[in-house]
Amino acid sequence: MKKNQNQTHVAIYIRVSTEHQIERDSLPFQKDTLEKYAIHTLNADSYEVFTDAGFSGTNIRRPAYSRMLRKIRSGKFTHLLVWRIDRINRNVVEFSKLYEELQKYHVTFVSQTEQFDTSSAIGSAMLRIIMVFAQLESEMTAERIHAVLTFKASEGEWTGGQPPYGYQYDIETKEITVNEMESQVVKYIFHCYEILRSCRTIADLLNRQHFKTTMGNNWNAKAIEDILKNPFYIGMLSYNRRTKICEADNDLSSLVTVEEHHYPLIDYKQFKLCNHILSLQTNHSKMRTRKQTHCHILSGLLFCAKCEQPLLSQEGSTQKSGWKYSSYVCKGRRKKYCDNPYTSDLHLLPPCTSFYVAFCMLRPNFKSIGAWKNWKSSCFVIH
Repeated sequence: MKKNQNQTHVAIYIRVSTEHQIERDSLPFQKDTLEKYAIHTLNADSYEVFTDAGFSGTNIRRPAYSRMLRKIRSGKFTHLLVWRIDRINRNVVEFSKLYEELQKYHVTFVSQTEQFDTSSAIGSAMLRIIMVFAQLESEMTAERIHAVLTFKASEGEWTGGQPPYGYQYDIETKEITVNEMESQVVKYIFHCYEILRSCRTIADLLNRQHFKTTMGNNWNAKAIEDILKNPFYIGMLSYNRRTKICEADNDLSSLVTVEEHHYPLIDYKQFKLCNHILSLQTNHSKMRTRKQTHCHILSGLLFCAKCEQPLLSQEGSTQKSGWKYSSYVCKGRRKKYCDNPYTSDLHLLPPCTSFYVAFCMLRPNFKSIGAWKNWKSSCFVIH
């Protein structure tokens, strides 16, 4: 559906960040109120609801939010309607980027509970002032929570959340206890890694035996690596282990660790050996990456038509002519939830080259982003 200048097409965005808000019927309440507002106040000819449940406003990687942005860029909406500004974003910089993009595509931003006219200079300024205070409130709340959790961790208390695979939290005793079945899997992972030295192979072994992760998903190499690296399995409780500050500045002064906090599943010697092997393989992989000279021409440009995940590139076989082609597979297939087959330069380069040549020739004829999007989508889809 293309956007008509005389019609009103509304994108309704709804978000709640916690399970508690979901249970209080915050989502149905927002949806009902905003739908009525779109129909009776904005006189919408059509509307579409985009819902993200359980996502923080500081996280811009929300599925419904991303899907909505794609449709806005294709010119399908004239208005973006939200309950409050902080439902769409709590970060001033990110919201400013969104607001500039909305102006670019001539989409009016409407907040149902905060009435202001963004078409005027004062209204636009008020919008940014409100966002500054929304971000300030979010950061102050985060600081308070961080201080409380840091103190609890230093006292040896559990800081909340799902315990690592192999453990469970006892509500009555408020202690971490061992999950007998999962703990055997953890020991199996460490034992196998000493011998096989491959996270992906171990993941495949667990999947063949129908073992699932804590969230009920299939195992992958990243999940295995996370277990091997986690000092929780030697009885150590650590807080702030993955903070952005520690990662960026290598500053461990804010790291809180408590030894002998709970029953260890793995002894220190085995844990240290596995991590030593892991670090050697990581360094070897980095060296191979630096030495790699093969150029994947379409790398970063292709996406799967089935699961919409990016296509990952790897070296293919060498032809008789001496040319080595690139092989592409979607990330979904790597993670075992998509069945789209492998493909290669041999099949992708001809249509992609034709597409690019046609685009260069027809580019002057595109009067709007919407026209370009419609032409692109009508050309071809790589399956």
